[in-house]
Amino acid sequence: MVTIRLSDTEVDVAGIAGRLRHQQNREGNTTNYMDGVAEEEQIERDILGVKGELAFCKWARTYPGCLTCHNRRLTHDGVAFGQRIDVKTRSWEEGLLEVRTNKQFSNTQVYVLIVGSKDDPAVFRLVGWAYAGDVYQPENLRSYADGERFVMEQEDLRPMLELWERWGDD
Repeated sequence: MVTIRLSDTEVDVAGIAGRLRHQQNREGNTTNYMDGVAEEEQIERDILGVKGELAFCKWARTYPGCLTCHNRRLTHDGVAFGQRIDVKTRSWEEGLLEVRTNKQFSNTQVYVLIVGSKDDPAVFRLVGWAYAGDVYQPENLRSYADGERFVMEQEDLRPMLELWERWGDD
C-alpha cells in the first residue's frame, strides 16, 4: 500500500486550483453531476480531486497536466510512465473506482484510485490502478440515480507497485 503526504504548499495549491476548476466548470457549462448539492461541498470535491492528482504525481515523480484547464471532462489528468492517466479520488476508505460512461470516449489509458484520509486532509492512499479497457467492461457497469458508471472494487485493481515496475524508472 502506498501512502503519500502532501506538503502544506501542495495543499494550498490544491485549494486554489480546486476552486478555480469549480468556477471554470460552472462558467463553461460543464455537466454538474452534483446539482442540488451545496456549492461549498462541490468545491471541496474539486479540491479533493486536485489533491489526489498531486499525490499521484508526487509518487510518480512527475508534474500534473493541467489542473484547471477549461472543459477537461473528457481528458486525462496527466501523463506518467508514458501513459495517459486519469486519477479518481474518493474521500472514504472503501471508495470505489468509478468512471462515468462518457469517459470511454476519452484517450485515457490508465485509471488510478486514490482515497483521502479522514484524519488528515494531507494524507492520501494510492489504492491501485486499471487499464481503461479493463474498466470499460459490461460487467462493471452499474446504474445510479444520476446515470451509469463503470465501477471496480478496490480488490479488483492492480497494485501500484506493478504500475511503477511496468513503466517507472529508478
